[in-house]
Amino acid sequence: MFYRYQEWDEGLHNFDDHIILSVHLCLTIRNALQSHTAVSRVVEIIEATEVVSFPNKERVLQGYLHFEALTEHDYKFACVSCGYSPAVAVMDLHKKGVFNMPWAK
Repeated sequence: MFYRYQEWDEGLHNFDDHIILSVHLCLTIRNALQSHTAVSRVVEIIEATEVVSFPNKERVLQGYLHFEALTEHDYKFACVSCGYSPAVAVMDLHKKGVFNMPWAK
């Protein structure tokens, strides 16, 4: 029997039993993306600051996206095509069709 250790209460996000990200790192990446900073840049900054090497940046991105997929989000935007609370939000693909707009449930 396989058991995947996944304990967010302890601050860890297990992506694939080889890449384990801290929840703090995932939240840092989220905030960086919201201020238009790429995940690879965040990884480069941490590598330079801490003098450590990370796994492949693409794997870190996949681990982060896995974290986001498991996270509950409170959407505060609308899509011109989909309306409020779209079932799927595509990162940076339909930038012109999405805009910030407060809404009430």
